[in-house]
Amino acid sequence: RREQLVVLRQANTTMKIPVYQIDAFTDKPFSGNPAAVCPLAEWIPESAMQAIASEMNLSETAFFVPRPGTAKRSEYDLRWFTPLLEVDLCGHVTLASGHLIFKHMQPELEQVTFHTRSGPLGVSRRNDLLELDFPAIASLHQPWVVATAPADAEEYDFVSRFFAPMAGINEDPATGSAHTVLTPYWSARLGKTHLVARQISKRGGDFCCEMAGDRVKITGQTVEVMTGMLEIQI
Repeated sequence: RREQLVVLRQANTTMKIPVYQIDAFTDKPFSGNPAAVCPLAEWIPESAMQAIASEMNLSETAFFVPRPGTAKRSEYDLRWFTPLLEVDLCGHVTLASGHLIFKHMQPELEQVTFHTRSGPLGVSRRNDLLELDFPAIASLHQPWVVATAPADAEEYDFVSRFFAPMAGINEDPATGSAHTVLTPYWSARLGKTHLVARQISKRGGDFCCEMAGDRVKITGQTVEVMTGMLEIQI
């Protein structure tokens, strides 16, 4: 319910924070990349967000608040945390955040903009798919290792695996942000602007990728698998 999507303060400084677990880049539960998303009415202490991300123990947990100083109801500030640290960019949990807004908070919207450390990032509806609009991020220095190869199956153009142990992620199941680097690489190599990719982790994930100038559009599906309420002391 709409009234559940806000932070509730109690007199004893206990805060109740809604949390959703959403599998991204998949159409089946318990596959793709699981993300935790916490919608907030206002920011809570950074230490609390990091503690929640550690407690959720997923590759990424997202927190977002309505964008201040704007009349647009489709703009939010968004932050991402691994179990160990805050990161500059994350694709799958951005997709999951868009899912939450479209399904539970503002179903009338067709597009939402998240303001982040990496600039404005768009999420749009495409029928039963969601599309990310991301910059190319080759200039960002991230503790990543990405392995990629041409796909054996005809329905895919390339495959990949993603590792970020320094960020607390031994292997990420389905990584949207990695495809902002992989898409330009394979687009130039294959001479195509539209590509279909598979991340061949144990859970797996599917990506439809498109070069759009200096942006990369990444489309995928999401599945909501759990909702709940965190209760913490601030």
